[in-house]
Amino acid sequence: MKVQPVLLLLVISIILCTCPGHVVSGLCLDDQRSFLLQFKNNLTFDHQHSTKLNSWNESIACCDWSGVTCDHDARVIALDLSHTKFSGGLPLSIGNLVHLSILHLYNCNFSGTIPTSLSNLTELKEMDLSHNNFVGAIPSSALFEGTIPPSIFQLRGLVYLRLSKNKLSGPMPLSIQFSGLHELDLSSNKFSGPMLIDALALNRNLSVLDLSFNMIDDVIVTDVLLSTFPQLRILNLAFCNLKTFPAFLKYQSGLYDLYLSYNQIQGIVPNWIWRLDELSILNVSHNSLTNFEICTINCKGQSQVFFNLLPLLTSQATILALLSQ
Repeated sequence: MKVQPVLLLLVISIILCTCPGHVVSGLCLDDQRSFLLQFKNNLTFDHQHSTKLNSWNESIACCDWSGVTCDHDARVIALDLSHTKFSGGLPLSIGNLVHLSILHLYNCNFSGTIPTSLSNLTELKEMDLSHNNFVGAIPSSALFEGTIPPSIFQLRGLVYLRLSKNKLSGPMPLSIQFSGLHELDLSSNKFSGPMLIDALALNRNLSVLDLSFNMIDDVIVTDVLLSTFPQLRILNLAFCNLKTFPAFLKYQSGLYDLYLSYNQIQGIVPNWIWRLDELSILNVSHNSLTNFEICTINCKGQSQVFFNLLPLLTSQATILALLSQ
């Protein structure tokens, strides 16, 4: 019986597709396994408590190792070791995994400075290094040592960058240029003094910015950049030691959530607050506010006002706390 070429091709395709060597979870490129094992060997951890790495051995294909995700070419594209307790620094060998698009090292107890080799990961889309003990400043010049290297802030593909709950300090680097950056979280660090955030003006897609739990006094955007600064959706400046309402906020007409609680803002709530047309949540509790300006022109958000240091509710601002301690 003559087998039709098309049928024969179909049978061969089925055999190939069902063969274990063509399943992503069964593949492991030699270089990828070597890079992962080198990274593991450079880590300091307790094998009894850091069980996620127990599967990282030669008897299992590296794409099946816990926390590792590979693409169809068996290249490591995601690494998630969150909640794994290490000691010491993040090894330089992390920079060998150049195909990573997702790196989650949340709550891993890393310390020291963030390695410069992270700048090799040019395909990164998400990086979460929050809840660690990284130290150092974010410099505007590569001449500084013991800091987050500026080259990391030029990983153009990053969409989410979370560095919260570390021990970072210093000024905002002038080299933060992520064309696709959506969220930047620098909360709960040791930034202090006025923070100039002009560098963020080039990040046109930025919509979530969290600088809370820092002692930054003020958040400043240079006047010439006010018109080009991205329209944020969520801004968290709680526990920042602010003395006044940051002036650039009046130009943030797209704000949806604004958190300014637990600062040292005194006096009145300015009337431009009511012109933030999209505002849904405004929390200014635990400040020293004494009054508010009534808005009389283009005040779409002001329909009901209750004072005497009680929560103030309007048709747009569903939560506006003016509670004073």
